[in-house]
Amino acid sequence: MVALDPLSLPVVGAGVILVLLAVSAFFSSSEIAIFSVERYRVGALAEGGGNGAVLEALRSDPHRLLVTILVGNNVVNIAMSSVATAILVAAFPAGVAVTVSTVLLTVVVLVFGEIVPKSYGVANAESWALRTAPTVRGFQRLAGPVVTGFDFVTRRLSAVVGGEPAIEAPYVTRDELAALVRSAERGGEIDAEERGMVESVLGLHEITAGDVMVPRENVVAVDVTTSIRDAATLAADERVTRLPVFDGSLDDTRGIVDLRDLERTLALDESVPVERLATPTLSVSTSEPIDTLLERMQDERVRMALVVDEDGTAVGLVTVQDVLEEVVGDLFDVGTEASVRAVADGVMVRGDVFLDRLDAVFGTTLSTDAPADAGTLAGLVYHRLGRVPRSGERVDLGGIDVTIEQIDGERVRRMFVERTGSTGPPSVGEGSPE
Repeated sequence: MVALDPLSLPVVGAGVILVLLAVSAFFSSSEIAIFSVERYRVGALAEGGGNGAVLEALRSDPHRLLVTILVGNNVVNIAMSSVATAILVAAFPAGVAVTVSTVLLTVVVLVFGEIVPKSYGVANAESWALRTAPTVRGFQRLAGPVVTGFDFVTRRLSAVVGGEPAIEAPYVTRDELAALVRSAERGGEIDAEERGMVESVLGLHEITAGDVMVPRENVVAVDVTTSIRDAATLAADERVTRLPVFDGSLDDTRGIVDLRDLERTLALDESVPVERLATPTLSVSTSEPIDTLLERMQDERVRMALVVDEDGTAVGLVTVQDVLEEVVGDLFDVGTEASVRAVADGVMVRGDVFLDRLDAVFGTTLSTDAPADAGTLAGLVYHRLGRVPRSGERVDLGGIDVTIEQIDGERVRRMFVERTGSTGPPSVGEGSPE
C-alpha cells in the first residue's frame, strides 16, 4: 500500500472533493431539469426516440427516479464530508476539524452543489434533461438493488403517514392544459378567440343536455300522418333541416327525418309515409354532460337527440349544433337558407345550389353533363345563356326548366325549377329562400 505524503494529502483530497462536488451538481441539476419538463413535452420528445424515449422511461416511474437521484446525491455529499474531515483532522484537533468541515461543506455544497446547478437546470430544463437522462438511467440500473430497497421502504412509509403512493399525476390535467393555453395566448401563439374555444372544450363536462336543449314547447316536429310535402314545407318555413317524427305526442318519437330525404322522395313518390324516411335517434337524460353526449352522437351517427326527464317524458331536443355552439358560439343555421325548398309543382332554389343536389331531387345528370367550371345551377345557366340572365327569364336545361326569380347585380339569388313540360312556375311568397 502506497502512503501519501502529508503535503500531498490536501491536494489529492481537494481534487477528490472537486470531482464529488461536480457529481453532486450533476444530480441536483438533472433532478430539477427532468422534473421541470412538462409531461406533454416528455411524450412529444419520446416520439422521436433516442434520449427522449429514455427521459419518458424515467418519468414513467417518478418515485423511483427521485429515489435514484437522492441516493446518488447523498452518497457523494457524505463522501465529500468524509474526505474534507480527513484532510482537516491532519491539521486541526478532531472537534475543530469536524466543525470547520461541516461549515465549509455546507456553504460549498449549498452554492455549487444545489443553488447554481438547479438554477441552470431550470433555465435549460428540456435540453439538460435530454443530455442527463441516459447517465441517470445508467446509474439507476447500476445501483438497482439499493434503489429498489429505498423505493420499497419509502413507498410503505409514505402510505403509513397518509401520503399518496404516486408523486406525480398521470400526464396533464385539465387545469394544467387551461394554464398552458392561457400562457400560449400571452406569448402570442394563439389569439383570445382560440383560447376561449379551447377553454370551452375543457368545460364541456360541466354543461348538461338540459342546459343546451331546445325546450319542448319550441320543438318543430311532425306527426307520422303528415305528408312529405307538408313536412318539407314546414321544415323550410321554420328554417330547420331535420324534424322529429312522432306518433301522437313527442313522448312517442319514432325518429328524425332529414329535409334532403324529404326533397329527394318528394320528386319521386309523394305518397311515401314520412315515418318510413325517419332514422332512429337517441334518448338522453337532462343531466348527461354534453361531452359524453357528443361522443355518443358521433358513435351512433345521429345529429339530433331527444332529451327526457327522470320519468321518461320528452322535455326537449338537442342537436350537434347546440353542443358545438358551446365551443364556438352561435353558428350560422344551415336551415335559415335552405338551398332546395319544396313548393307547389317544383322547387325553389338558391343560385349556388350544387348540380348533384338537383340530380338527386329530379333524377337528372346535370352534374356529369355540365362543363367543369359550372358546378352550380347559376353557373350552368350563365354557361347556357352566355350572359347574365334577366329576372323572369326561363331557361331549358334538358329535363328541367329554370325560371330566374331574383337577381342581385350579376348574381342569381333565387330560381324556380320544375320538370320540363310542367304548367309553369307558381307565384312565390314570403317564405322563399333568400
